[in-house]
Amino acid sequence: PKTLVSAFGKTLDSRIEQAFKRSINLRIQYRTKLIKNYRSQPQILNIYSRIFYKNQLSVNVSETEGKYVRKWKGSSVVFISHIGEQLKEYETVNETLQSITESVGRRNLDIACIAPDRDASIGLRKILREKGLGRIQVGSIHDYQGQEKDIVIFSTCKIRHDDQALNVALSRAKHLLIIVGNPFCLAHTSRTWLKVFQQVPLWEGKEFTFLSCLKRIEEKVYM
Repeated sequence: PKTLVSAFGKTLDSRIEQAFKRSINLRIQYRTKLIKNYRSQPQILNIYSRIFYKNQLSVNVSETEGKYVRKWKGSSVVFISHIGEQLKEYETVNETLQSITESVGRRNLDIACIAPDRDASIGLRKILREKGLGRIQVGSIHDYQGQEKDIVIFSTCKIRHDDQALNVALSRAKHLLIIVGNPFCLAHTSRTWLKVFQQVPLWEGKEFTFLSCLKRIEEKVYM
């Protein structure tokens, strides 16, 4: 059969080939953009890159950015462990916020508290308002999809987190990620938390070691 020629003098085959090449180039550019992370400091990125992206994400932010925030504990990632009821966790979040404000010396911080779901966020917001911290933004993981904050406090609660939701919660912070929760309960809800624990550089609160957590899981001790 005769070769089809368009009004522009190009064969149909050549036009299809050019369109295919453009499509491939766009995919390559899009993938490069996804791999290059322009949000999180290295310690924060290290957690979700290793666990959810096969360690393929690359840091593209200066370590000098947000330095004023990290002087609180000298680390970009802190896990504050506690053993107790949900109210105790909310109180721990409140104490943490007060400590950060005093240490950093700024009141208008770009900060958000993330809770697993709507009910937990309502409970946390109520406590913070009672403590005079009503200005702090509080929302569920779903509320913060696609957003970013200088400081994120993730109140984990005793709720099972699927990997997609956990990825969102752990990747919202730019300069400081604080995780508050009962590590033994979390490890029982999802094995992914064990991977998170291995990447956390600084622990505060109730004495905890990774080995002690594994031991409690084997003994089925939740508290």
